[in-house]
Amino acid sequence: INSRPGGGSMKLTHTQILERLEGVCLKTLAKSTGIEYNALYRLKLGLGRKPSTTVLNVLSEFYLKLDAGKVRL
Repeated sequence: INSRPGGGSMKLTHTQILERLEGVCLKTLAKSTGIEYNALYRLKLGLGRKPSTTVLNVLSEFYLKLDAGKVRL
């Protein structure tokens, strides 16, 4: 987990997010995060171009909330 410059909130790294995608139902994650299923699928398999910062930030925020018990998957 990394902190943002300036001491802001924490966020997960790209590698940590990829680890979290293992064993997760992508359809459920897409519904919970608002990220398209196809984008999650490409990210999980490493297909296509580098994922956008927005997608990584949304996933990081979601997983941190999940860890804190603020959301469910």
